[in-house]
Amino acid sequence: MIPPAARTDADFTVARRGSAPAAGAGAPHRAEGIRALLGDRTILIFVATVVLFHAANAAMLPLVGERLGGDRARSAPLYMSAVIVVAQCTMVPVDIVLARFADRLRHKPIFLAGFAAAKSRAWKAATAFS
Repeated sequence: MIPPAARTDADFTVARRGSAPAAGAGAPHRAEGIRALLGDRTILIFVATVVLFHAANAAMLPLVGERLGGDRARSAPLYMSAVIVVAQCTMVPVDIVLARFADRLRHKPIFLAGFAAAKSRAWKAATAFS
């Protein structure tokens, strides 16, 4: 949940690529709609990148869980659960730290570091069991 003080820190000019709402204006700013989103190249590139990232990430988890479980069918669910819990326990502290640096570093280097980490993790998963 966003604290009330942080809600007023938004730069409406940058967020809407327009002007800030006038104080006391009768009509609120009207949202553009889906056509504005589909017409923005920056948003489409971001969406494609996020979809590809999650598609690669989703395919990796079952493979690692299967390899960890191996031929021990009874303990395979335990290993799969451990993979998920360890990933979440790693991600939460990293997110907290990055949230503090996001305004100073900008978002592009953070995304690039995340994609590099995902690639590194995929390489480790592919070569660890061979």
